[in-house]
Amino acid sequence: MANVKRLAVAIYPSATFTPLKNAIDSMQLPFITSTEIVDNDNKLVLTFTTGVVWYFTRHIEDWNRYIKINQTVLGQTTTSWWIHTLNTTSQPATVTFCGSSTMFYLHIRTSSSDYLMGLYLALDDNASISGVGRLSQGQTIQSLGLFHSQTSAEYRIPVTLNYSAGPNKIQYMNHANIVSNSVKYFSTSDMLACSTLTADRVVTFGSDNYYAVDTNLLVPMDKEPNNG
Repeated sequence: MANVKRLAVAIYPSATFTPLKNAIDSMQLPFITSTEIVDNDNKLVLTFTTGVVWYFTRHIEDWNRYIKINQTVLGQTTTSWWIHTLNTTSQPATVTFCGSSTMFYLHIRTSSSDYLMGLYLALDDNASISGVGRLSQGQTIQSLGLFHSQTSAEYRIPVTLNYSAGPNKIQYMNHANIVSNSVKYFSTSDMLACSTLTADRVVTFGSDNYYAVDTNLLVPMDKEPNNG
């Protein structure tokens, strides 16, 4: 079960990453250590216990109104590229977090048509897969490359139930597959493959709540009062 939060977070020019750091720290995930750095660029560094590192970067000068995420795995760095905050005032970004004992997901949306996404999934105490990216409208988490912390091999979460079950109906599995070149290598119970539905909303059935992380994936939500 995951704790799901949606917050308005200040990332506009002249702001720092302190609000984002505080929001991530509030998830109380034991596998993440966060550090804010202010030098020529303003950075927020997330270090995961499997050695993966994420870097959020926003240039400290007001004229540069862009934000991105880099990821380093086994010395290899991938980048989300930049999204624009599209403002010079205090308009915040909308950030959605999902966190469990083995998962961390975030989605950062500004006034830009593109958005930032990151996903970390622990496979065991020593290994994980994770990825960051800048996605465009219509793209989903299945577009995100996920890199193994011990081998740097790339995996993805495919669309498994690629159909609509009909009005007010849903079909789902008790896990989501993790594949490479269409071959299944792992699975996760932090996300559940499901038939096509509207993304980015809470779905309730069987007296339980699920967050539709995209059109074909559900995240089982815990019953904490700060979900949503």
